[in-house]
Amino acid sequence: MLMHALFALADPCVEQIQSSFVTVFVDMLHRVQEDWDMLVSSIRDGTIPDIEYIDHVRDHLQVSRYFQVSAGSGV
Repeated sequence: MLMHALFALADPCVEQIQSSFVTVFVDMLHRVQEDWDMLVSSIRDGTIPDIEYIDHVRDHLQVSRYFQVSAGSGV
């Protein structure tokens, strides 16, 4: 869920976030609030933070052209 929030925050074109259950959305907002500094620095630096259970996709996400371009947008 935190990775979804990271990419949503990094993309200036995101206008809305939808969730089937309000509790999932609220949980995501709480997690974003808790990890705000880490999310902002990750976007600023164009890096993927050290988050559990993403080791199998970290390399792919880290070199993602999308994330690097979005990260430079000044969020």
